Formats: sequence, structure tokens, C-alpha cells
Amino acid sequence: MKNPKLRAVQFFPVMVENKRMGCLHDPRKISDKPLLIPWEYVTLLPYLDGNHSLLDIQAEYTRHCGDLLFKEDLIEFLQKLDHYLFLDSARFHEFEARIKQAFLSAQVRPAFYSGLSYASDPKKLREELTHYFTSEKGPGFPARQETSKRVTGLVAPHIDLSSGGPCFAWAYSEMIRSAMWPDLFIILGTCHAGVNRLFSLTDKSFQTPLGTIHCDKNFMKLLSKAYGSDLYAESFLHRSEHTIEFQILFLQFIREGFGAKRPPLKICPILCAFTPGSLSENASEKETYTGFIESLRSVIADYDQSVCIIASADLAHMGVKFGDPRPLDRFALDACFRKDQEMLDMIARQDKKGFLDHMMQEYDKRRICGFPPLTALLDLIPPSEGRLIDYKHSIGFMGVYLTINTS
Repeated sequence: MKNPKLRAVQFFPVMVENKRMGCLHDPRKISDKPLLIPWEYVTLLPYLDGNHSLLDIQAEYTRHCGDLLFKEDLIEFLQKLDHYLFLDSARFHEFEARIKQAFLSAQVRPAFYSGLSYASDPKKLREELTHYFTSEKGPGFPARQETSKRVTGLVAPHIDLSSGGPCFAWAYSEMIRSAMWPDLFIILGTCHAGVNRLFSLTDKSFQTPLGTIHCDKNFMKLLSKAYGSDLYAESFLHRSEHTIEFQILFLQFIREGFGAKRPPLKICPILCAFTPGSLSENASEKETYTGFIESLRSVIADYDQSVCIIASADLAHMGVKFGDPRPLDRFALDACFRKDQEMLDMIARQDKKGFLDHMMQEYDKRRICGFPPLTALLDLIPPSEGRLIDYKHSIGFMGVYLTINTS
């Protein structure tokens, strides 16, 4: 531990019993518990980069805080970080290797968030999902299949279900209304963890309390052949990513309750990770993106079954929790909502250029989470009639959730 290095973890300030503290969180969920740290130790985090010795870190602490940090206190803090698997250490790599091997050798992807974000008991889970449809904010259940139009694409949120459940329900109510059930759902998920590739697939079946949903391995083999590169090299990222898991719950629920005569559920799960800047400024990344999208588009065109593309996306993340210097006031909120509406209108119109121009200006400013799947969606769906179904936000947490349907 001569030159300690912090892993790529998330940090945000919190108040605990009127005391300001820092909270560390692992987006990859290798460490499954957040860690609260004293606020004065937050100044140490930038220097846990593998380039600073313990003495360097002590000196930086004194420079920032005007106080001494004893070596034994620093070591105790670092040991605590290592215990929680937040350091890039031998202990972390050994632990990661074990769970990675277990995941890759398994036949299915277990429901990672069962019992955490939703009930693990099937009966209670069905009650939760029913409530999202029937609550005051929900769409209710359609009395019948009202339209012969096929849903070719939709955007649904990926925020925690307790916050955005009714907004999920609005999106999937469109699927219930449609008499034409797609044969394959391509689910484009936002990848929140560190990733080296723009797109990552897994062909593991997804398990939830409502059963198991299988990948369309034939479709995915055709995609791998068309693309010509390893799309499964980072499939381990699917282990703890919630953005696809949450969509599967709703697909299973509506298939179970309203799709008795419809085809069995088949999916193609794809995690996406890139930014507006990287696509516009990095020629190699743009070429990789274009190559994948063209390959996927060609396989969809030649496939003899119907396809629906789901973009699992949230919008702005603003407020103190996400790094803003002060809480949002009404003026800032209204400005954010106006910007969201502008962007949603562009998505509904399938205005790809306007959407990208908007993202270049707003992506970092408002910390928009769903850029990758939304961009891929606009490049993949055929010209369609789009409309905004529901738009929700959560004040304080300030994740903004949306759904649109293009059919």
C-alpha cells in the first residue's frame, strides 16, 4: 500500500444526522455496500491515484485542511477502503476474479436486484407491478387490444422502480394496446460501469422472480458474424447492470397477463457506453459505432421476424447529489424541464441531427444518462410515428424519466 489507488467508484455528498459526509458507491457492484467517510477525508480521494505515496497524501491533507493526518490514521482509512473493495488492490482483484468466473460459467444471469429494488416473492412482485399501472400516476390497464399498429420502438426509464414505476407502466401500456406482439425485443441498456467497448452483449438467459427469458441466440449469432468482432468480451458487465433487468420485468408481466396468444419472449440484450463528444471527436470510436449499427441494422432487415427496440434511458441528473454547488431552485428546474421537452420532441420526430446538437450542448451540463441507447434507437428504428406518452421527474434526486412510443 505504498502508492494506494482508488478504483473507479462514484462519490456524492450526503447528510447524516445533520453532519456532512461523503459516500462512495461502486457502479459495478463488486462492492455491494456504500461506504460513508468523514468529510475531511474527501480531500484525500484525488490523491489516491497510484502516484502519491503515503507521505505525499499526508502532506496534501495538511495543505488542504491545515491539520496533521497521522500515518496510522491514514493507514486505518486505507484499510477500510480496501475492506470495502474500493481500492485497486490484490484483495480486490482476487475477489473480482472469483465472482467473474462464477458469472461466466453460469447458464443464466440471476436477478441481481431481486429483493433490493423489487420484491423477490413472485406474488408480491406482481402486486407491485400492478400498482404501477393502477395507481393515480399510472395508465391503468387497457380494456382490450385497441390498435393493429405494431410498436417498433419505445423509450422507458431505468430509474429505481419505487421512483419511476408508473412511468415504466405508461411505456408498456402501449405494448398491451397493440394487437401485434413483436417476435424479438432488442433492449439497449445504458452501461453505468467502466467499459472499454461501445457495445457489450450477453447471450445468457435472464432470470427474475417471474421466470426466465431467453436470448434469441440465432439472431445474436448473425449479428456477431456480420460485425466480425467479439461482442461478448465484456459480458460480465451485465451481471449487475439494472437497465436491462428492469425492462425484462415489465415484458414478463405484460406477456403473462395480456399475451397468452402472443409469441414467447425473446430478447437481444445490448449494453451501450459512449458520449456525444467521443462520437464526434474520436474517429476510431465513430467508425466502431457506425460499423456496429450498420451490422445490427442489416441483420434486422434480413431477419424474418418482427423486432421492437427498447431504449432504457433516464435524462438529466442535477442537484447537490450529482455535483452541483447548490440545491436546484424553481428557475433551474423549469429551465431543465424546457430543455427536456425540446429533446423529447426531437426524439419523437426522429430528428437525429437536432438530438445530437442538443446533446453536445447539454450532455455534461445536465448529466444526461440515456444518450447511448437513445442515439442507437434513432439510428435503428424505421421512420415511425412518435409521440411522448409520459414524462416524470423526481425533485431532489433529480433523475428525469421519460417514455415515448414510436409505432
